[in-house]
Amino acid sequence: MQYSLAMLVPILIDGVQASESEEVQVLACVRSIIKFHLVLGQSSHSDYTLGLLDDRLAIFYRHKSVFHPQRSTKLRTKNFEKKWAVVETKGKEEG
Repeated sequence: MQYSLAMLVPILIDGVQASESEEVQVLACVRSIIKFHLVLGQSSHSDYTLGLLDDRLAIFYRHKSVFHPQRSTKLRTKNFEKKWAVVETKGKEEG
């Protein structure tokens, strides 16, 4: 987790929230889950940290719909299987 956070820190700065593009929504969603995980890892919690957890989950749920176009569907799976069959056939022909 610390490694992925170190990789994403330049991207996850709060100044990115200036617009509401798809990329900004993805970053807000990822940032909220990372911050949620970091707060959750504390050994004890107060009303303040529980409030932080609630805020981070609210942000995640507000922006999670940005991932819906990427989810797998039966049609997408069928298309992938057709394309994979073509590649597999070419591979067998070429040896």
